Amino acid sequence: MRESRMNRNTQRLAHFNRSLAVVAGVACCLATTQAIAAPEALTALWGLPVTKLNASIKPPYALIARPFFGLRSNGVDVVTLDPVTMKPLSRSPTALNCDRVHTTPTGEVLCFSKAALGKPAPGANTALFVFAQDLSAVGHHVNVTAGRPSRARISLDGRFSASSEFTSGHSYTGVGGSTFSTATVIASNDGDRRGDNIQEWVLLDAGKPVTAVDLNLWGVTFDPVNSDRFFVTAYFAGKPYLAEGNIKARRMAVVRPDMECPSFSPDGKRLAFKKRTSVTGWSPAILDLATMQETVYDVGNSVDDQIEWLDVRTLIYEVVNQPLVGRPSNDLMTLDVSEARPKPQLWLEDARSPTFVRKR
Repeated sequence: MRESRMNRNTQRLAHFNRSLAVVAGVACCLATTQAIAAPEALTALWGLPVTKLNASIKPPYALIARPFFGLRSNGVDVVTLDPVTMKPLSRSPTALNCDRVHTTPTGEVLCFSKAALGKPAPGANTALFVFAQDLSAVGHHVNVTAGRPSRARISLDGRFSASSEFTSGHSYTGVGGSTFSTATVIASNDGDRRGDNIQEWVLLDAGKPVTAVDLNLWGVTFDPVNSDRFFVTAYFAGKPYLAEGNIKARRMAVVRPDMECPSFSPDGKRLAFKKRTSVTGWSPAILDLATMQETVYDVGNSVDDQIEWLDVRTLIYEVVNQPLVGRPSNDLMTLDVSEARPKPQLWLEDARSPTFVRKR
C-alpha cells in the first residue's frame, strides 16, 4: 500500500509545472550569529541543489509542506496561484525540508524542522531557519529541546519568529496531565537572534499570575499591524484559553476561554481559531476583535490545525482523511466565511501548512 501511495502522489505531482524552484538562503547561529554561505548551507543540510525563484514568477504564490511524496517526506512545494481566484495553477518541489513553513509578504520563509547541520537527522533538536528569497543570509535559531514540530509563524514585518513543539505526547487531543507538554519559543530575527521560551514569561488571569503545574502554551499569531503584540493558546487547570501577549513587556494575559491556535486575519480585525466540539474534535471558528463576537462553523471534519487565511474572507486549513485501508491523506480545504452558510471546498491534495505571498 505504501508503494501504491507513492506512485499516486508522484503521478499527481507530474501534472503540475516543474519549472519553478524556490529560493532560499540560510544563516546559521548555534551559539553565535556567524553566517554560512546560503547555497552551501542548504546543500550541506539536505544535499539538494539551490536555485533562485524564477524572476518571472510574481505573487501571489504559496508554499506548502508536503506530507508524503516519493522518497522524501516533509518537503516544501511552491504553488503558483491565479491572481483572481487564488486557486492553484502549478506546483513544484523545492530544496527545503520543513515540518512547518510560514512567510512574510516580501517572501522571507520560516522553516521549522528537525535537522542537524550537515544532514537531516531524525531525533535531532528542532530548529527554526529563516530564509530570504534572494539567497541572502537572514538568521537561524536552534531550539535546544528534541521535540516534535507543531506550529510556526513569522511576523508580517519579519522581526519575530515563533514555534511550538511537543516535548512529550504527540497530539492536542489529550491535553493536560503527564502525557502532554509543549515548548513555545519567540525569537528575534535581528540582533542576537536568541529565542525565549515564553512559558517563562508572566501570564496573568484576572490580574493574578498563573502558576498551574499543567500550564502549556502553543500556537502564536502576530498582530499584522504591531508585531510586538501576539495571541497564543494558554492551557491550564484543565482548560484552553486565548491569551494576549506583548513581546517587549514579556507578559501575557488571559482574554477568554475555549479558544485554540489563533490566527490573525490579514487586516488584523479577526482571529480564526479552532473550537473544541467533542473530546477529540474541533471546528473552525472566527472571533471579531471589535465586537468579541464568536462564530463557529460545522465543516464535518475535525480541524486540528492552526488555520491560515487565503484572503480576508477565506479560511484555509488541513484535514486528515483516514481511508479504510492504507495511509491517511492530508488535504487543504477552504471555507468562504463571507457566505451565509459556507461549505468547505477542496483546495489542494497531499498538502499541509499553507502560507501565502500575496500581491502587494
